[in-house]
Amino acid sequence: MATTTVTMEQHPQSSSSSSSSSYLRVVEARLESARLAFDDDLALQVVVAAASTDPKVLDVVVDAASTIATNLRYDDASLVEQAEAALRVPVVRYAEHLSDEAAARALEAARALASTSADIGITSAAADALASTLSALLETTLFLHSSNCTKAHDFVEAIDDLCRALLVDAVPGEYASTLTSDNVKALAQRMPNDATTTSLPRVVHPPTSTSRETFPDALGSSENDDDDDDDASA
Repeated sequence: MATTTVTMEQHPQSSSSSSSSSYLRVVEARLESARLAFDDDLALQVVVAAASTDPKVLDVVVDAASTIATNLRYDDASLVEQAEAALRVPVVRYAEHLSDEAAARALEAARALASTSADIGITSAAADALASTLSALLETTLFLHSSNCTKAHDFVEAIDDLCRALLVDAVPGEYASTLTSDNVKALAQRMPNDATTTSLPRVVHPPTSTSRETFPDALGSSENDDDDDDDASA
């Protein structure tokens, strides 16, 4: 299968509306061509290549990434990982330029990707990308509004799913997987059913975080299956 690499001219530094509009039309045309070709890989490359400080361009590329993220097949793990990496670029690099609408779409995409990954697993690189995206979203104006309870719930659900994704291929008793970004810190570990009767620590917490969790006594029961433990702070 042939591989296509997308390159884009840099967003014009000129402040003229005609230059910005021309660049926006080019981005929209590239994305539309990818959509018509049913080529999500190509569309995600456009998202990465076209992202800029222009809020209108960001609206378009984030919307494209979100549309792909919310419609991915569960059996296409490589494309899921590519989407997680692509979404990171416009959100992390240009968080301060995101409109509330673009930030909301990015959160929708992040939650969808985390949910998918909770079923199929996630690589450490993809997990770091998704954690960075969620971290950057906390710095957008989307979360400045106290009325955004639903968005806060979506954010927490995305973190929970991200931790579950880290546990898909985890072996009971092995070292915990950790995520550390500016605003999100998480730890996920699959514990053996005799965790509280061994020398394993009863208290776990993400690095540099004040959030922690203590294993209950019941975890040591031989009747329990291996237990999943995750702890996160934001």
